[in-house]
Amino acid sequence: MKTIFLTSAFALAAGAAAAGSYGPAKMEPAPMVATPVMAAPTADWTGPYLGVAAGVGKVEADYMGTTDDEDLNAYGVFGGYDYDMGQWVLGGELDYNSIDIDNTDDDGDLYRLRGRIGYDAGAFMPYVTLGAAWLKVDDETDNGFTYGAGVDYMINENFSIGAEITMNSFRDFQDTSGLDVDARMIQLRGSFRF
Repeated sequence: MKTIFLTSAFALAAGAAAAGSYGPAKMEPAPMVATPVMAAPTADWTGPYLGVAAGVGKVEADYMGTTDDEDLNAYGVFGGYDYDMGQWVLGGELDYNSIDIDNTDDDGDLYRLRGRIGYDAGAFMPYVTLGAAWLKVDDETDNGFTYGAGVDYMINENFSIGAEITMNSFRDFQDTSGLDVDARMIQLRGSFRF
């Protein structure tokens, strides 16, 4: 009887174990697969560039409080070099603009050597500029200074477009005391970058 009892207990235990193996299967979690994170596209502004510019503006002559101003058209070429330091972009630029002053026979030649500092915002680069200017109107010439601000947008690694506003100031023009000449210009620019 003792043997029957042990055999029965063993049979029940084996049946319970076998029944447990037929129960619902445990679901193992699927392995985690890392999804690559795509970084935002960046632009490298380092390198030389050449370009063309066109725009409009106003030239104002002030002599001892008496002013005269005229509209102008400006067409130019420029070349420079930028160095991308990560967040900031430093550069220098030399440009020439042909100035056509409305309602006069006066035409001008404007040469500028400028420094630029820009903020690298990826494909966009807002910047400020400051430098020296040289203006020739007919046979009269003078040295002055220029300053302004602009923004460039890099379409691809070889081409960028932009817009710029500048003030070009000449004090005591042609050594004439009290004669100040200012030329404000707004220009669209296109650059080929190397």
